[in-house]
Amino acid sequence: MIFFDRILASFGANPYRKSAGPIGLFVKCLQYVAVCLELAAVLWLPLYPRRFNGMAKPRLFVIGAQKAGTTWLDRELRAQGLVALPDAKETHHFDRGRVWAIHRYLSGFDAARGPLVEVAPDYGPLAIWRIRALARLCPELAVVFVAKNPAERAWSGLRMETGFDRGARSTAFDQLRHLRNTRTRRYQDYAGQIARWQTVLGPDRTRVIPFERLHADPERVLREVLDLAGVKEPLKRVNIGHAFKGERGRIGANFAAIINQDVAHDIARFETCFPHLAQTVQDWRQHPLRPSPKGERHLFLVCGFNPNSLATSSGQKLAYQNLLQLARDYATVHVLAFRNRLDRLDPPQPDWPKNLTVEVLEIGPKDRILGALAYPHLPSFASARRWRARQQVAKHMNSPEFTDFFADFSQGLGAIPQDFWPLFTFRQHDVVSNLYRRRMKNGVRFSLLFGFEAWRTVRWEERAWRGVCNVETLSQTDCDLVSCKTLVPVSAQLVRGTFASTPRSKPVRGRLVFWGNMARAENEDAAIHLITSLFPEIKRQRPEAHILVVGAHPGKRLLHHAADDVTFTGFVEDPMPLLGSAEVALAPLRLGSGVKIKVFETIDLGVPTVVSPVGGEGIPDHPCLVRAEDDEAFIAAVIGILDHSVPTGYSASLLARSGNSGAQDELVEMLV
Repeated sequence: MIFFDRILASFGANPYRKSAGPIGLFVKCLQYVAVCLELAAVLWLPLYPRRFNGMAKPRLFVIGAQKAGTTWLDRELRAQGLVALPDAKETHHFDRGRVWAIHRYLSGFDAARGPLVEVAPDYGPLAIWRIRALARLCPELAVVFVAKNPAERAWSGLRMETGFDRGARSTAFDQLRHLRNTRTRRYQDYAGQIARWQTVLGPDRTRVIPFERLHADPERVLREVLDLAGVKEPLKRVNIGHAFKGERGRIGANFAAIINQDVAHDIARFETCFPHLAQTVQDWRQHPLRPSPKGERHLFLVCGFNPNSLATSSGQKLAYQNLLQLARDYATVHVLAFRNRLDRLDPPQPDWPKNLTVEVLEIGPKDRILGALAYPHLPSFASARRWRARQQVAKHMNSPEFTDFFADFSQGLGAIPQDFWPLFTFRQHDVVSNLYRRRMKNGVRFSLLFGFEAWRTVRWEERAWRGVCNVETLSQTDCDLVSCKTLVPVSAQLVRGTFASTPRSKPVRGRLVFWGNMARAENEDAAIHLITSLFPEIKRQRPEAHILVVGAHPGKRLLHHAADDVTFTGFVEDPMPLLGSAEVALAPLRLGSGVKIKVFETIDLGVPTVVSPVGGEGIPDHPCLVRAEDDEAFIAAVIGILDHSVPTGYSASLLARSGNSGAQDELVEMLV
């Protein structure tokens, strides 16, 4: 269908009209060819224009921007009765051949009324050879170009073009496709259009009138138009009741940003070509296209996981908090979410705001297999969701109800076909390619497979960062990384913990706490690494040390390591008292990527927290944060803190590094 629509547009046909179809296309092609041949004959056959001797020729075309007061001008010119106009506004003959022949076109004017004038905005983008043919056919021809703020013109033009004959609003994707086609871009290029007409007719017979002038002083502009047509009679009463701005319609923030970005170059060219209209250009820049108020807009959000305030994973809690804020801002929010094996371990979300609806799709091994077969170029997290949600995404993206679009998690954007990406705000929780790289680097099983997945994910992420409207990250580190790879706006929406802050309880001597959802592979790997590789040396030097592993769903591999000094709590509804009782909080992660919310939650409690490079990724420096570059430094940092108990008001900044024989002494000195 998109290919067929492009063919229609290339012949000047609007693919959104009900009349558009194979027969309509055939007729329009014939008309287009007929006018091209006749204009070519006018231009290159010296005797051909003599056929029209004795017939009145047009003296003036009013061309330029659509939806810029030209309908009012046409109506008022008819009311004045001082010029001859065709039976209907915009015959579309010289651009599309709708009247079939020039003789028939000229016969449609009542020359006795006065000079021939046609109000035809679509003549603006005519090719220069057609303009030369018109100048030869109509030796006295002049043009008035009405120039409206390009951003406003683009939006009103899109609504008009894509909404023809439908009886319903067009979708944001329809409008995006129409914005990007060649025909629309020709209309946006004011400077190019005016330059072609001036090249043929000369500056004296080409007048540029900003729409703002027409709106502010229509009577004066009408007088100027008639003067250019050679009419000197005084004006009758001018009716300005119909000027000029109609219904604006709802527009989302991203679509407004796309239009403003698209027309910025056209405005700069216009300023260069017409320096005497600098005030108009300044006006356009000061009044970009603005989105409708959020309370009037409707949001479609795709979430890569199941947002849930009761989830054991921080990402799902953050997604839930984000949804609550969006529901407060927008008229309605519709969420398409995915529930995987880990999400199914959590209790269901009990309630949602009334203006928020959630559609949850289950995702399993079957979807992963079929997705991999259907979309082998996509990483597995994207292909499975693309396959599972293909019908739902198509349905919602083709609904005219939605004005704004949001993808939460890389997995959420993965469900969206690339054609739709420019409409989306993408909130990236973590850089997924880092996860696969770390799994490969740490020698987990199937490292070659993870290497291939990392390669596919890197390619997908770079396309995503360049293809969406804007990107939000959860850390400044990720923001800096993404900004280097794309020209779209990137912002860091910094987050903290997902639990309410409480006063820290009294630390238990020797207690080391690691916490998280133990069903996640990176947490399970970190816990096993802590117990088997780090804890034995800590225990040897500080016998009172003991580990408390806090978090839901510990598996058999983890529970196998339970001992008198290693305790697993399982699910805890409010972990903050246990976290506050820690003498040291630990985050010895080797796998995963993105900001670890667990670290914010312990440092905000005032608990000294030792982190590996992965555990501290995206976390800004903090008085309670200790960064350890390797296992030796990690052990030294923990022992240093245990040796010198740190009260709740802890305010030293620590950094342990390996290769320094005095690392532990340095830590002691800093703690004191």
